[in-house]
Amino acid sequence: RMPLGYKESFNQFVEELHQKLTSLDKSLVIAIPPARGQNKYDLKTLNQYVDQYVMLGYNYHYKGSKEPGPISPLLYKKEWGDFNVQQGVSEYLAHGVPRAKLIVSFPYYGAKWKVKTVGGKEEYSFVEYPEIREIPELVEGEDVDYDDKTATAYCRYVDAFDGQEYIIYFDDAKTLKQKYAWVQSQKLAGIGMWTLGYDQGTDEYWNLLESEVNTLKNYGFNYIVHDSVSEFQSPLNERVAKADIRKILKQSEVQIVILCMIVFFAVLGLFLALTSSSVFDRVLILEFHIYLKVMGIFLALMILLLTIARFVFRTEESLGCNPKNLITSESVQSPLYSITLIGFLIITAISWKSFMRLNKDVP
Repeated sequence: RMPLGYKESFNQFVEELHQKLTSLDKSLVIAIPPARGQNKYDLKTLNQYVDQYVMLGYNYHYKGSKEPGPISPLLYKKEWGDFNVQQGVSEYLAHGVPRAKLIVSFPYYGAKWKVKTVGGKEEYSFVEYPEIREIPELVEGEDVDYDDKTATAYCRYVDAFDGQEYIIYFDDAKTLKQKYAWVQSQKLAGIGMWTLGYDQGTDEYWNLLESEVNTLKNYGFNYIVHDSVSEFQSPLNERVAKADIRKILKQSEVQIVILCMIVFFAVLGLFLALTSSSVFDRVLILEFHIYLKVMGIFLALMILLLTIARFVFRTEESLGCNPKNLITSESVQSPLYSITLIGFLIITAISWKSFMRLNKDVP
């Protein structure tokens, strides 16, 4: 949290942080409060350095609130005051935050209060923030109501164990579906949640992301959401595969490594062939120039392949993905390494076969 009056200091900090992260090929993402953040931040200046903003679309009611209410009200409702997710997003957009940079995060938890009637008047005391996976058990067998304006579920019930009356406000698959649809209708950068793990033990919310959000887009990469936090399809299986490969092949470091590996495995093939004494005598002693020709052919073919690959994998430059990050991405490493290994083994075999054939052809 940043107190009022620190705009200039914060601008300087973000600028320095941006420079450092850029040198490391990292992005800068800033979490911003759900209401009146434009009073704290110099957004026009920050836009130069910040890659994405995450607006925390929750805590509109919390343990310090005077009375219970929705944690994440989507739209305005007089009963709950002027602040809501739509209002927060609108204000940030009006003060210069680009839609393509703004992510809205929603709660994976609820808020529970104890209700007590004293002198004919209800009093409330905060109890806890139950995780989203725990809430179905708390309200099991009870009537759950929904407020369409705020896209919030709530339930008032008497606990069978202690006989106390409680009221709980929360989000579930129905309310989150409504909120995700609203974010997409606003053409914002995406959605987030606080926090992953609160849904552990249920596939319901990952299935919701898969069916309603489908593809989360961020800096050119498309990740298809599955029903497990650890399962994402590789970009190599998606439409951006060709573009990703082209980005990799454009890197001079990658080209140098490939050429070096080509030479290494070609030499390895020669070494294996030279284990035959007759090949050794004829190639290195009598016909060494033939070996140099073969090596030259290998290098020429590799340069040709790189040129063809760049042409075939031509795509728009607006993709914006970082090839260095992609190469180190776990989702890409496995297929990329497998293809590379198979290719180099083939080169080794060709090299070995060529020199073995040379043994027969040289008089």
